[in-house]
Amino acid sequence: MSQFDQQRAIVVGASRGVGREIVRQLVAAGAQVLALGRNESALATLAREIPGTQTLVADMQDPQAPAAAFARMQPNILIVAGGASPKTGSFQDMNWSDFSLPWETDTKGTFSFCKAAVLSPLKPGSKVLVLSSGAGLGGSPASGGYAGAKRMQMFLTNYAQSESDNNGLGIHFATLVIKQIMGETEIGRAAAEAYAVRAGISVAEFLTRFNPAITPVDVASAALEILGSEKIESGTGFAISGQGLEAL
Repeated sequence: MSQFDQQRAIVVGASRGVGREIVRQLVAAGAQVLALGRNESALATLAREIPGTQTLVADMQDPQAPAAAFARMQPNILIVAGGASPKTGSFQDMNWSDFSLPWETDTKGTFSFCKAAVLSPLKPGSKVLVLSSGAGLGGSPASGGYAGAKRMQMFLTNYAQSESDNNGLGIHFATLVIKQIMGETEIGRAAAEAYAVRAGISVAEFLTRFNPAITPVDVASAALEILGSEKIESGTGFAISGQGLEAL
């Protein structure tokens, strides 16, 4: 029997990339999964391809999204994997709306779902995992406010853990930082193209900087490793790269 057998999991940002792969692996491990995303067509395809998956069309930017999700399922696992595809280019060529998009999506969604987890509250022993990016550690000059937004996600999980501890809620919060650009995801491909242009090299050449490469399968496996063990109880920060999973 899997440690995820009969666990109830909500995956935010489930219609593509890493979120979709997390849904696949959780369902395969026996979890009951509610997949949340903006794209109704993509969610319908997901439900067909991964039988047993429940879906909910909702935008993580919407402050009512957590309440809608928790009304459908009371989770003991919550994964926030969604986010916007940031506009790429030099910051001085962007307007504020372009620059701040990751804050209005990635950070706002993390804020809303972590807040709801604390206020509901989720049951003691519940686990909340937020996916972030290595951009939040080292910066990302070609993607506007993306790096700051991803760093704030890390802070938010720390804040949420502090509130859980201070109020005796017994909820475990953590961030999983994806330290490498993944060329096969929509966001990763756009970033690789932007940085390749800045460096005056091909996308393929730029991506060789991230060897060994990682894929959504690797990231999803790392997420399940954190959620399915006592790792999440030992700290709030983890990172995945070609070197494997590590604590931050």
